[in-house]
Amino acid sequence: MKTTNTILIRALALAGLFSACATTNVPAQLGVARDTYTDLSSGPAAKLTPVELDDARQALEKANQELAAHGDTNVCRDYAYIAQNKLDLGDAMAQTEMDRRTIVEALKAGAMGQQARGEEPSMSGSSVSSEP
Repeated sequence: MKTTNTILIRALALAGLFSACATTNVPAQLGVARDTYTDLSSGPAAKLTPVELDDARQALEKANQELAAHGDTNVCRDYAYIAQNKLDLGDAMAQTEMDRRTIVEALKAGAMGQQARGEEPSMSGSSVSSEP
């Protein structure tokens, strides 16, 4: 009975060892790119820069395919790097567009405020004079 238990314990230990070896570790770059994609795809970038997010998604798919087929390789890490750069670009473009919209709204609000007070809209900050 003791021999059977010993054999069973050793078999389970070996099975655990083999399954641990079969599990592929995800490279840090790929993990970060996946997390970034998840965050950006549910934020303003999804609406403002969908092309960049789709490009990043395609690079992530290639990284995932490479990881599944060959494990943690330089090719996998390269695709993850490309995806992360595309995500960074999409995020920066989305932030720029949101800032541009905020500026336009502020300028409109300022112009409406001047009109409400009966003032002429001015070109504040402009160094060009309209007088000769």
